[in-house]
Amino acid sequence: MESLWQTLIDHEPLVLFLSALILERTLPIPAHLHPFVALRHMALLLAKRVHPSLQRARSQQRISGLLALLLMLLLWFCVPALLYALAELKRWFGAIILWLCLFSQPWLTTATHIQQAVLRKQKQLARSRVQFWLNRECMQLSSLGIEKAASEHTALRLTQAWWGVLFWFVVAGPLAALAYRLVYELRYAWPAEYTHWRDFGAAGFGLFTLVNGLPHALLRMILQLIAKPLRTRSTHTAVPIWSNPFSPHQNMQLFALLTQVFPLALGSPVKYQGKRYPRTRFSHPNAPVQGLIQQSIRHLAYLQCLLFCVVLPAFVLLRY
Repeated sequence: MESLWQTLIDHEPLVLFLSALILERTLPIPAHLHPFVALRHMALLLAKRVHPSLQRARSQQRISGLLALLLMLLLWFCVPALLYALAELKRWFGAIILWLCLFSQPWLTTATHIQQAVLRKQKQLARSRVQFWLNRECMQLSSLGIEKAASEHTALRLTQAWWGVLFWFVVAGPLAALAYRLVYELRYAWPAEYTHWRDFGAAGFGLFTLVNGLPHALLRMILQLIAKPLRTRSTHTAVPIWSNPFSPHQNMQLFALLTQVFPLALGSPVKYQGKRYPRTRFSHPNAPVQGLIQQSIRHLAYLQCLLFCVVLPAFVLLRY
């Protein structure tokens, strides 16, 4: 027993790292109690005060958005950073930060409920559930539209929020992971796709595109390596391997690559403020016609396992 305890102490960083990943899956914080939900509500309340309308000049809206972004980052980053600097058990505190920042399980549970509602023909229930999480209009979506919207959100949650946090935690530590996740949440709290947030949210959109560039580039390389031997005849043009990872079209690049590797259907027209915007449709030849949400959860779970196997040796080399 003592030898086992000593082994755990000797490998404390790895044990804490694995524990945070396991706890995030098995003991998630309910969405309505999670700090990041409070962060989004606080961001919206702040925006109502400093960005009440579109009547001001675009430059003023952009400056207001930049200052609001910096203020939110200052409030939500500096306090944990100070506590982390003063903490004696930094590794334990860092593992708690990782556990909080991964925050993917509540959405996966909701996505499963949305899939069940669609299969039971309870479209209004499915629409209301998906609308709570997405920053686009969902209350008039068809059953297929609900499934595609939820599948896209699953892809973004697991490949941007989850993977991006894991990447920055391994590369630069828990505070970098926290900063990344805060930028992610603020980018979607003030979505630049809406006319109301187009200029106010430009700073958040640009900063997230920047900090997501490296994890996006690595993920893209991994997907391209998997897709190459498969030689899937997709319904769209492949993403060039050396295309710009800091492009504002990261989501579209991601959808294109995911549908080359997995039997998924992603990308569809979206509606913001009553206006419909066309988007490229990406579809794998073997994509199912129903059960898209469950398919996306299952296949992206495989991708998560692969990404974990990639990042684990890097963690052992960099963080020990």
